[in-house]
Amino acid sequence: MASASEDSVAKQARTNFGFNVFSTMGELKDLEYESWTNWKHDVEFILALMDLDLALLEPKPTKPTHTSSPEEKAKYEKWERSNRISLMLMRSKMANQVRSFVPQSDEAKQYFAGIEKLVLQFEKHSSQLLYGKFWKVKYDIGEGNNVAERIFEMCSVADRLRVCGQEIPDELLMEFVLLSLPSQFDHVRISAAADGWKLNDVIAECSRWEKYLRQQNKFKMNV
Repeated sequence: MASASEDSVAKQARTNFGFNVFSTMGELKDLEYESWTNWKHDVEFILALMDLDLALLEPKPTKPTHTSSPEEKAKYEKWERSNRISLMLMRSKMANQVRSFVPQSDEAKQYFAGIEKLVLQFEKHSSQLLYGKFWKVKYDIGEGNNVAERIFEMCSVADRLRVCGQEIPDELLMEFVLLSLPSQFDHVRISAAADGWKLNDVIAECSRWEKYLRQQNKFKMNV
């Protein structure tokens, strides 16, 4: 069992690492979905690492009175510190033009949720553009693209559409992925339909076949 001094050293190490991550963390410069998800991940990671995420997870507890137990008083003090530092962190890593849009709140959990609500509102307004992007994702081995990256891009767009409330069943996503492939991958379409492949199966076979095609092309160039 770890001693109190060992626990203190480990906690200090996590805190120092959290500060290091914070120092390299980028600002939230716009309300674009991908920017927000990266920023959100950094905020949650840093606060969890430093054991300061209580105010993001729980609403404000009732203020202790003289009859409150020591545990209740300690939890309230921990929440207050978490709330104060969480708000400071978020506001310090947010561009002025974004901060002006965010509804003000003295509680980190509500402030965090307010940013997410704004992002999702902007995302819903751009859902038609996302649909266009979804349809335009095509794969062309001649352009030096990576087939797995293209498929992951389609999955990312589909997830964003789902966040906007659009229904994108897995079967439809699979159909779009297969349609995006060029004729060199016709055997993938046939096998996927015949054998009931999952998306991971399609990615694995496309990656294998793509490597083979590139090797063949390289061989022809060297002949």
